[in-house]
Amino acid sequence: MGTLTFNKLTEAVICKLELDYMIVQYANLTKQCADTLWIADGLADPKDSLYIKKLLHSNKVHEEDAPMLSSLCTPQRVAEMIEDPLAERIVRYREITSAKSVRWRELVILPAPNYSKDNVRVFLYIRDIDSYISKLEEGISDLRDCAMKDCLTGVMNRHAFNEAITSKESSRTLAVFADVNCLKEINDSDGHRAGDEWIIETSKFLSSIFGSDNCYRIGGDEFVAIVPNISPCKVETITHKLKVSVPRTENNIPKCAVGSSYLLEEGPIEPLVYKAETDMYRNKQQIYAQYGLIRR
Repeated sequence: MGTLTFNKLTEAVICKLELDYMIVQYANLTKQCADTLWIADGLADPKDSLYIKKLLHSNKVHEEDAPMLSSLCTPQRVAEMIEDPLAERIVRYREITSAKSVRWRELVILPAPNYSKDNVRVFLYIRDIDSYISKLEEGISDLRDCAMKDCLTGVMNRHAFNEAITSKESSRTLAVFADVNCLKEINDSDGHRAGDEWIIETSKFLSSIFGSDNCYRIGGDEFVAIVPNISPCKVETITHKLKVSVPRTENNIPKCAVGSSYLLEEGPIEPLVYKAETDMYRNKQQIYAQYGLIRR
């Protein structure tokens, strides 16, 4: 690593900058020149030069960010930012590395003590924030999971279901509706924990066939699976597997009723789900009649 001294910065400040920033420059944007105060090895030329200007000309800035960064680093734009106390003086951009990977950088622009409108002198601080952005994206993904997934079963929740059926029309799509049988009786006789086990078992059953990202818990004991891009020849095989592999009690009673509907041509998903629900109720009536169960 190398540094160029500057009489307005103490050694203690330099040490702090070394920890946080890759490059620190004292720049005169009016004259398009800069003194590099701090630089990590291999990142820039330590001679007097404007790092941002060279960076833009080297095609290392992501093409979507280059216009924004270029317009920001003009004397006029910097003057506007400095004179407006509410203006954002931090910009984040993507830089293409020598290995052709993309890393996020942050540029901070602050006025120097001798700043003036006619002679725009500023400090430019550049640092790598790629790990921060990665953690931020992971956090956003985790929040989305919390917002879109059911906490008991791990499948998608009602909010995700509402998005799925209203987002767009679909074709060659299979909808499956499942409803847990005798849940109230289980809750009353064995407790809600036992009822939860039946709910979880039903969700695992559907997920094993359709995948958890295609399954939705839309009510206490109601589930829907929406599966796109299913060819007509596979529908019969899948629906047969669905009905023969339903989890059962020790007395061979199906733990859930299932129904399905298939959409060949492009159309809305919501009516498809309604048809699957209607088919599920026919199956539930058959189960309750066959095993002498009483609906409550």
